[in-house]
Amino acid sequence: MRIKKKINFFELLVENPEGYDDRDYIYHLLKKVQEGIELNLDDIDLKLSTGDVLQMRIDTNIKENTVIIKGKARLIKFDQFQDMYKLSSRTERSLAEDADEDEGLTEETHFVVDLRYKKPIIAIETSQSGPKYTNILYYFSRWSTKAKLHKEILMEATIGRKAEEFVESIKECASLLVKVKREKIPNILSVEQNLGTMLDSAQRYADTDYIELILGYEFRVKKNERPDTVSLIKKIKELIKIDAAKSDFFDNFEALQIRAQEGSEPLKPFDLIAEKTATEIYAEKKNPRSKYLNSHKLYDAI
Repeated sequence: MRIKKKINFFELLVENPEGYDDRDYIYHLLKKVQEGIELNLDDIDLKLSTGDVLQMRIDTNIKENTVIIKGKARLIKFDQFQDMYKLSSRTERSLAEDADEDEGLTEETHFVVDLRYKKPIIAIETSQSGPKYTNILYYFSRWSTKAKLHKEILMEATIGRKAEEFVESIKECASLLVKVKREKIPNILSVEQNLGTMLDSAQRYADTDYIELILGYEFRVKKNERPDTVSLIKKIKELIKIDAAKSDFFDNFEALQIRAQEGSEPLKPFDLIAEKTATEIYAEKKNPRSKYLNSHKLYDAI
């Protein structure tokens, strides 16, 4: 079964590498991570403040001339077990009761590091419930210290213009269109109450699959009658700021589009999600009944 996945790209930057260029530093760091995994070191897994455990797996055998390194980050969650229901007997089975104390549910995020560039590029799968790019960055930074490389690792969004830079160039904004699936509204409400409340009120009006809102101004021909759109631009900036902090906030939206004037250009439509996302690919599930993806085919697609 094929599903569409979003891939975001970041530059991996090293603060004052001293003796290494960025490529060498990232190469040695990932080599150290792979060695730690192979030796099954006690501290190879990181326990997060949530109680989840963050694991790293390197699926490439890193050698001296390796320039493409494939891997996945994995979150092990110990408090989110679900029940299984058997239709034929109408019985339920609790996975939590059957699980050992050190067993948890896993969520994965794939990544590919490309060392062919002066500033290494990491391509990261966008995962709704798996590790975020901030988790991967945290793991790399921790292992930079453990491996006695002692440098801060940074990630900077690249390839395509970042949404926040784009919005800074907007002079006027005529409209904002928001489209979401109703099941995503609680996610939005938990992070952005004003927009979430509007969407929640709209879904109570009718039992529809999608909710679509349009906020806009009437732009008249006469220049002195053009409305002041500062308040709407401010709201758009707030949404982008939330996404920059959460990384996957925009994943809750089916559409997030504006009609805006950039510089002296006339009003035209812009897609905020497309401004952020570098590319989309198709991935395949391991099994039609599984949520896990075929890693090899996903790596090839990236």
